[in-house]
Amino acid sequence: MANNVKFKAPALPIPPTQYNQSLFQRTFSVLRLYFNQLDEHLRQDLGDTTINGDLTVTGGVTATTLTGTLQTAAQTNITSVGALDGGSITSNFGTINIGSSSLTAGYFTIGSSSTYAPNNVINGGLTINNFNTIDNLELVDTNPSNTNSDPRLTFYRNSSSPADNDHAGRIEFYANNDAAQKTSTAGISNKILDVTDGTEDGELSFGVTQAGTFNTLLTLDPDGVTATGAFTANNQYSQFTSSAISAYKHGPIVELFANSTDATTRGGAFVFTGLNEDDRKVSYGSFYVNRSNKSDDGEHKGSLVFTVADGSGAVDPFTDYTDDSFDTGHSIALNINADYFITSGYLKSSTGELQLGSKQAIKESALQGDSGQSTYDLHMPESNRAKVMQIGGIGPFDAWISANQSVAQMIQYRGQNMIVVSGGALEFELPACTASSDISTTTCNIGDIFQISNAAGGALTIDRDGSGTAQTIYYFPSLTLTPFTNNPTLAVGGTMMLQAVAANIWMIFNDSGLSDA
Repeated sequence: MANNVKFKAPALPIPPTQYNQSLFQRTFSVLRLYFNQLDEHLRQDLGDTTINGDLTVTGGVTATTLTGTLQTAAQTNITSVGALDGGSITSNFGTINIGSSSLTAGYFTIGSSSTYAPNNVINGGLTINNFNTIDNLELVDTNPSNTNSDPRLTFYRNSSSPADNDHAGRIEFYANNDAAQKTSTAGISNKILDVTDGTEDGELSFGVTQAGTFNTLLTLDPDGVTATGAFTANNQYSQFTSSAISAYKHGPIVELFANSTDATTRGGAFVFTGLNEDDRKVSYGSFYVNRSNKSDDGEHKGSLVFTVADGSGAVDPFTDYTDDSFDTGHSIALNINADYFITSGYLKSSTGELQLGSKQAIKESALQGDSGQSTYDLHMPESNRAKVMQIGGIGPFDAWISANQSVAQMIQYRGQNMIVVSGGALEFELPACTASSDISTTTCNIGDIFQISNAAGGALTIDRDGSGTAQTIYYFPSLTLTPFTNNPTLAVGGTMMLQAVAANIWMIFNDSGLSDA
């Protein structure tokens, strides 16, 4: 029953058994007055009207507020000029157009709530506002019977002309800066690198804003993971595991790539840091690669350098990896290159022996000529004895010399006793002498000595030009310094000490059985 009705229904007379003219005229007047009042009332602005019960409309409805159930028959559109609050809307209509008004509901369902309902589509953007701490969007899967069912968020670029490097999706994070400007702070993006059917490749990248500029810091692609910037692993250890040992015989490989041809840059470093007694981070040790030669065609060279803090003033606290300060206040404990290694300290062995190879050892022992000396080549007396190096054996092969010797063979006998036992005359080619700090396999250094004894066979000749560079040799016949004009010749039973004294200059001392032949 409608409310706000301002008149009452008229009181009609009780009809008699038979109407007369007067009674009919009075009834007609009363009904005419009633319908006139009803017509006038319905034409008025009734304001808010409450209808208790259902309202079924077969035509169009224009309303400001509807409370209850609205059922429409074969209507395509519902147009509201105000708020559509409460109740439910049940219809197979096409469009709800609310203009600039709002659509408010406790629970909002698009399409069927069935698990097997088709995907719903929202054309255009969707903004979900949140004014408290609850989740803006929650994806819930309530299907317990399907193990493959799970909440999913899908990004699909449905392109009719796909191309390599197309972007396939992006998640962006924004916040206001202190100028009340919407500012990007971080983002996740995906693109398809290769659209070829069967060989598709994808890429996922993560980035953040740094100093007002967006930078990609982490990229995942088929080649692996690329990180730009510092990497911090806050755990007790980091493990690299390879399950492709059959394909890569070295197992897990860690590569440090210096992507620069700058001659001043190194090739990568490991730095070991820790806290000092003042709880400040300092560098205790490091090792790095020096790119000493950047030649192409495989002719490049490098060295591996190990450093340790020596107490001389390391950076405290240590904070900057870009200025090479991590090895300030360090000593180079070991510098290894292709030719040799250098140390600023001592070589020390807790066993008293430095093993260089088969029978190539430096050993500390109590006696200078102990019975075990045959098992090593160089002998160092123990710490409380004279620091004299004793040379064992008679040469690199521990055998008598019975054949001619080339320059390379002669160099192997530096500092050794060369005992010649042959079936006839022999000739030794004298190496050239250079003033070098390197130990060479082709030339001798100033100070190198050969002790030669001709025990049996025939005469021994030293060829001064054997290296291709004429060597000057002096000796002391009749106590007078005299250069050889030919070649030194040592008779059977003779002996001499041959020593390099300058570049391409030699001297013979303590000789016997020597001649200039």
